[in-house]
Amino acid sequence: MPTPRRLVEPSALVLHVAPEGRDEWSGRLAAANPQGTDGPVATLERARHHVRRALRAGLATPVRVVVHQGIYELADTLRFGPHDGGTAECPITYQAEPGARVVLRGGRAVRGWRPWRRGILQADLNTQGMAGATFYQLFYRGRRQPLARHPNRDPHHPRTGGFAYIEARGPRPPEQFFYEHGSIPFEAWHDLSQAEVVTVFGRGWNFAIAPIAKADTEHRLVTVARRVRRPFEPDNRFYVRNVLDALDAPGEWYLDRKASVLYFRPPHGRPGDGDVVVPLLDHLVELKGSVPYPHGYLKVGYGGTKADFPVPDDAPPPAPVEHITLHGFRLECARQDAVRLVGARRCAVVGCTIANVGNVGINMGGVACGHPEVGNPRAVEATGFFAGVGGGGQNLLFNDPCQECRALGNDVHHVGSDGIFLYGAANHAENNHVHDIGLFDKDCACINAFGEGNVVRRNTLHDVPRNAVFLKGTDNLVELNDIHHTLLETCDGGAIRMCQRNLALRGNVVRFNRILDTVGYGYPAGRDYQSPYYSWGIYLDDFTCGTTVHGNIVARTGRGGIHVHGGSDNHVTNNIVVDAGSYQFENNPIRQRPAAGNVVARNVFAYDGTDAHLYSCGKWLEGSVAWERNVVWCRRGPLRVRLGRGTEIEGWEAWHARGLERDSVVADPRFRQPAADDYRLRRRSPAWRLGFQRIPVEEIGCYPSPQRAAWPLRVEPRPVREKPVLRRAPVRPLRESFEWDTPGQPPRRGDVSAPSPSAIRVTDKLAASGTRCLQIVDAPGLPRPWQPRIYYGMDYREGTVRFACDLRLDSAAPPLLAIDFRQYSEAAGQEYLSGPMLVVGPDGQLAAGGKPLLKLPLDTWCHLEVTIALGPAASGRHELTVRPGRVAPSRFRLPHRAPAFRRLQRIVLISNSTSRAVCYVDNVSCSPLPPH
Repeated sequence: MPTPRRLVEPSALVLHVAPEGRDEWSGRLAAANPQGTDGPVATLERARHHVRRALRAGLATPVRVVVHQGIYELADTLRFGPHDGGTAECPITYQAEPGARVVLRGGRAVRGWRPWRRGILQADLNTQGMAGATFYQLFYRGRRQPLARHPNRDPHHPRTGGFAYIEARGPRPPEQFFYEHGSIPFEAWHDLSQAEVVTVFGRGWNFAIAPIAKADTEHRLVTVARRVRRPFEPDNRFYVRNVLDALDAPGEWYLDRKASVLYFRPPHGRPGDGDVVVPLLDHLVELKGSVPYPHGYLKVGYGGTKADFPVPDDAPPPAPVEHITLHGFRLECARQDAVRLVGARRCAVVGCTIANVGNVGINMGGVACGHPEVGNPRAVEATGFFAGVGGGGQNLLFNDPCQECRALGNDVHHVGSDGIFLYGAANHAENNHVHDIGLFDKDCACINAFGEGNVVRRNTLHDVPRNAVFLKGTDNLVELNDIHHTLLETCDGGAIRMCQRNLALRGNVVRFNRILDTVGYGYPAGRDYQSPYYSWGIYLDDFTCGTTVHGNIVARTGRGGIHVHGGSDNHVTNNIVVDAGSYQFENNPIRQRPAAGNVVARNVFAYDGTDAHLYSCGKWLEGSVAWERNVVWCRRGPLRVRLGRGTEIEGWEAWHARGLERDSVVADPRFRQPAADDYRLRRRSPAWRLGFQRIPVEEIGCYPSPQRAAWPLRVEPRPVREKPVLRRAPVRPLRESFEWDTPGQPPRRGDVSAPSPSAIRVTDKLAASGTRCLQIVDAPGLPRPWQPRIYYGMDYREGTVRFACDLRLDSAAPPLLAIDFRQYSEAAGQEYLSGPMLVVGPDGQLAAGGKPLLKLPLDTWCHLEVTIALGPAASGRHELTVRPGRVAPSRFRLPHRAPAFRRLQRIVLISNSTSRAVCYVDNVSCSPLPPH
């Protein structure tokens, strides 16, 4: 009879790893024995080997791998598969020795520095085993240094300074842009083979690092090597990096990838051994298993439930990694993620410090941006299921999700993208301190939660370019988080933001969070940079439905406190909103899917009404919102509510008379210490009588725990927070000959609205001069009477400007065309003022101010000029010069439509025909005239 195999004793198996260990030893001893025959192992890979061997032998006890103090340079990503996992009764823990500083590093120190020129050193990587290495980060004495760039990094404005600015769209706007004269010295640079554009572009929340394919210095036109996902726009900020000739500032560096030579100008001192470290691994630690999942239910175009979306047919059978915990490490220096969990169940990252990595700190789901221009450039292409969407409209690549995994008590900072990403079901992020993230991906969050039943709880989150928390899916919980200083570099976001785009994704709860200083940074087209700007404390974006927003404290935002954008059945209750920008609560239905059933009840709204509204609805739909039992305190100025464009209600009595708010009161809410951001209510607050419930303020944010990486929270001494660079938008003359535009496409400049079958596009069939002009084609049955139209934004405030264009009317389909010069107004019920307005009828009759002037010949290029005095010198009149064809010009002096017109902000060309109509426009210009 065979002897039964003897199991390991039921006490924990403990293995040791130490820098002075040897991989041929057993690892059972914390230090070498006197004989030098046994002791700790030297690497975590060897410890993993011993654990695997014990598991194969039938291990039935918990395992603890204790890693002793030291720096461990990983030769390869430390990978764990399904065969490395434990069980609920016998979990496997890899932990730093208590009290020890244990660093897992994915890079190598660079040595062998020698002088090159101008204080720059060089090191030959070929002699150090790093030939052919590719990296985009370099750390000097633990701090990330800037890759050689122009303009140089501005130490006083590290987030908003150190940029050049785009002058105009290029002929292919997602690939090309014109830069301002003198802003980038391409002419002086010898080698652009590695040059890249780093830009916040589009509408001010998109980010890209795009290789440069060509720099045309004659026309100041940059072409990037691959299209980015939105057009480059005027005044988008950018800099150019990765050029050796741009290496001219302390701390800058450059890697010649072909020669494997590294150049570096130290910020101070001379590098010693170990001072300069570069990353060589994509990920430090990876847990990789298989968990089939219906990824597609999170896709933008899907409108159903998770239950209705099938698991992919080619999904492998479940084989998760289970019950592995990483505890107490410092993880640093990776090209991409610090810890990557794919297809993991009940695994955990606990009490770790994660810094100086290029992508996500803790990545549950192996999520990466689906756009190659976003994030720290990759040596290995990202893969996964294409879904999403992220906050700025960027699609994401998902791998197998995690289930019931935890990120507890970690410190995550100075990482390239998100701090922590939860993807899957019932994952948990608690007691983490996440800050200063999003270095290479501005559309990011301290904590992202995608899927169902995930929990983001009691974290401290601050100083980020965009969101603190972003979530998408069902039944997720975000509670008791302490959030401040968000949206420091972007706009159109929220400290807590959802972007569902699917009415079936419901059941999410956002409660008991404290949100201070949701800032926002950006600019409206053609306007100055602004901050605070276009941000919300809690932002239920793009059809977010069925969400509970309860018991949150929101103070100081760029635009609004809480925003419901196109969603239904959201309950906004028991919140305290203080000085939340222009609107304390904002509701904007999206016309494709009318909103209904939103409730705003038992909230406290306190604000200065001098320049702010209580509520705003960009479009009012009956039944979209019900207000009740709120406490309203407008300290100064009139109480105002905006219900749709042009409808302003002033005064509580007038608002109450509309019958849209029940049982609310205007009264001082009696905060305890608002000057110290203590918005707890005193005993005699009127809110209690209306049913307000206590907010557990004492539970908000991180807390002491054996699982915390540090307590109290480690916060590096921070200088006074950056005062944003509020760049004045230059007054750029408008000059459009359409010669740079693509025939058959809309022009690269100007905002076009032309629903099919109408069109506004460039044609090369005729032109007043050159080879191209703009064709405007109208058609019957369009949804708006002012379509098709094109407008040009600008902002001339004083002096005299001259507008000119060439116009040709098609005799086969004569148009009804208007050219309108506008100033936009904040006056109630009045959107804009028109100064000059020219109207051309189907018979060619030109009129201004309702007065017929002369007939323009059809099928003939006619030249129009309008001269306008603005600002204090405005006369309320303009001068019009018309030259029909080759005949002598006619001149007219005409009154403005609105005598108060003083400022030119938009020129609009509108076709108002109700039948097919065609006209052509060329050589559009508008520029200031020199003073007399």
